[in-house]
Amino acid sequence: MFPILKTPSGMHLPAALLACVLALAGCGVQPVHPALPSAPAAAVAPIPVVPLKPPPPAPKVDVIDGNAWSEALAAVARSLQQAALSDGAVEVMRMPDNRLRLRIEVAAALDRRGEAPLPRFRRFAEDMAGVLVRHPSVQVEVIGRSTSPQAAALRQALAWSLAGERVLRAHGVGSERLAARAAGPAEAEAPWALPVGPCIEFLLFDPLGR
Repeated sequence: MFPILKTPSGMHLPAALLACVLALAGCGVQPVHPALPSAPAAAVAPIPVVPLKPPPPAPKVDVIDGNAWSEALAAVARSLQQAALSDGAVEVMRMPDNRLRLRIEVAAALDRRGEAPLPRFRRFAEDMAGVLVRHPSVQVEVIGRSTSPQAAALRQALAWSLAGERVLRAHGVGSERLAARAAGPAEAEAPWALPVGPCIEFLLFDPLGR
């Protein structure tokens, strides 16, 4: 039995029920706190808009007969022109078809047998190989030029071209970039292309699309 309590109004309530009523009334009362001021939002700096620059125009490449006078070939030409000036025995010329021709007389390049490079020519060929290694797009054709059309003379001319090719290959120029052959006087492309005597020619070119 719960004890009976008498309220001021004269109502009789069990003590337990009255305690529940008072507890429920107390739960509905919440303390009121003053609203705290909200912190201002951090300012976000706008992202600057940088206008896109148009790409630089592609350098104009002079192409003749499938050969490009490219930056690589122009750089090779400048370097070898300087080496030729210091050597004094090498002629350097840009050909009408965008090839670069280097010419040296056999007597200034090889020994009497036409096989072993002389020290002066070897130094020049080594310098040329160093330039070519830095510009792998440039191809080289080594030509032994004979002033005689006889078969024996052409065989000798082929040995000259192979001697020049060996020096380049031995100093880092890949064999896939090299070709060697012999040529006689009938292969002269123009009167100015005729050698004054037996010589070795290096024709350097940068084929379009490589």
